Amino acid sequence: MIELSAYDFSIDPPQTAIREWWQVLINIEATFCITVGKVQIIQEPHYCVVELVNALRRWEASSTYLSDFEYESMNEEETELLWFRLASEDRWLVGSAWQQTECPDLVSTQALKTAIQIFKKSVEQSVANDLGVNLIDFEEFAA
Repeated sequence: MIELSAYDFSIDPPQTAIREWWQVLINIEATFCITVGKVQIIQEPHYCVVELVNALRRWEASSTYLSDFEYESMNEEETELLWFRLASEDRWLVGSAWQQTECPDLVSTQALKTAIQIFKKSVEQSVANDLGVNLIDFEEFAA
């Protein structure tokens, strides 16, 4: 079991009027968490969650879960902020440069797919409800 979640959504800096796609990617932040089994492996505030959702969407479209995923942010110099590495035919190792503890278990492809789908929908809804920004209004997100 794996869960990707985000909470405490904000626009940083707060006075920013979100009008452009790049602002959606780097100015919308939240606390981002990953839990595998009962172990929280990352809890990071000020994470560019919309940028992560965008990266996950591109990866899903191009790899169909057959290649590794690695997320890097335009806002960070550090690499490997989130990664999924195919460990076997149907099992994934999950990690991050910022992880607090090692991932206790491998994650099935189906569990990873489900977690990503729930996370993407949750971020889209939270950004709309909490910040009044509809991601679908941006052509790059709707594509």
